[in-house]
Amino acid sequence: MSLLLFLSCDKPAGDSNVPPLGGDDSTLECFGNDPVINEVALENGGVQDFEGTPYPTILIWADTEDADGNLDVVTMEIWWDETPDGAVDTSGTAAGDKTWTPRQDSAACNETAENLGLYLQVGGSIPYDTEMDFAVRITDSEAEPSNIGVATGWTPTETGDDGGGE
Repeated sequence: MSLLLFLSCDKPAGDSNVPPLGGDDSTLECFGNDPVINEVALENGGVQDFEGTPYPTILIWADTEDADGNLDVVTMEIWWDETPDGAVDTSGTAAGDKTWTPRQDSAACNETAENLGLYLQVGGSIPYDTEMDFAVRITDSEAEPSNIGVATGWTPTETGDDGGGE
């Protein structure tokens, strides 16, 4: 399975407790609070290039926040199943995961909210034109895991059009 990273970030409103870029962060404690997924959303991600081959994709968004601000490095784990009932077995290893740095210019303890997106290739282990559940968990830079967020949606058709006959 191939994953393609897409990221959209919204900087949080000003916070007087946030050190300036390049400041001394040696006394800051950016741990102790687990990230929280507020919402998971799915959309047709269009056709994306995976290793030189175009594939239809589904784009998974996770609206995430973390009170201690350590979303500077995140891992998104994803599980899925073809039973659209709002529940996914997450007891085993994630079917896909991706680790990345959302912002190259972030100050320590400053990343309290992120809208994280990840493209998933459709047509391999994720079937075309199928209603499915997708579960997401975010882990922050201190390996603190979030709650599990679940969204149900249709995967695109083989041509990249919206699935579900829409």
